[in-house]
Amino acid sequence: MLMVMVHSAIDARAVLSEAASRDGVDDAFFRLGYRLLNVIDVASGRPAQLVFAREADDYVHVVDDGQLGLTYLAIRGAGAEQARAALERSLPCESAEAARRDLVEGALEARARALAVLVLLEPDAADMTELIEAALRDEHVRMRAIGLTAAAYAPCTPLQGVVVAIRDNDREPRLREMAARVVASAFAGVAS
Repeated sequence: MLMVMVHSAIDARAVLSEAASRDGVDDAFFRLGYRLLNVIDVASGRPAQLVFAREADDYVHVVDDGQLGLTYLAIRGAGAEQARAALERSLPCESAEAARRDLVEGALEARARALAVLVLLEPDAADMTELIEAALRDEHVRMRAIGLTAAAYAPCTPLQGVVVAIRDNDREPRLREMAARVVASAFAGVAS
């Protein structure tokens, strides 16, 4: 199952570090004056989420994205950047700088997590297509899988051919199936 959060409704994002706990998240939101509005269970095409709000039209979705292997905050509303900054001061969060360092210097799992962090924090970065393509061509199954999920978060024409090649030719059946879902969903509206 490929899960992708709709990007157009998100005004800011933060990625929680692995040190963040559910109790810590709840406590931070409570201290900042948020209230829990909804708990959304995992479903086809949708990751598990907690939805918090502080004021009308200002929402924070705590998204437990199993495909990317991390938890992130999808923040919506007029004060999204201020909310992101306050939440980052209250919760252990990842930084794009550390992720870029891990992508180059880290072991396999650190590199996979780093790409996931970067596609969430800097989806429009000038080198994002290049980073995702490198993951899609990586020898390790884990990196190709994260590359497919990253391509779904940041679909663009140059990646489409590589994803189609994985769909048609990868030696891992699971990745071929995943690539077929990415092509059908994320690249449906992308020009060939």
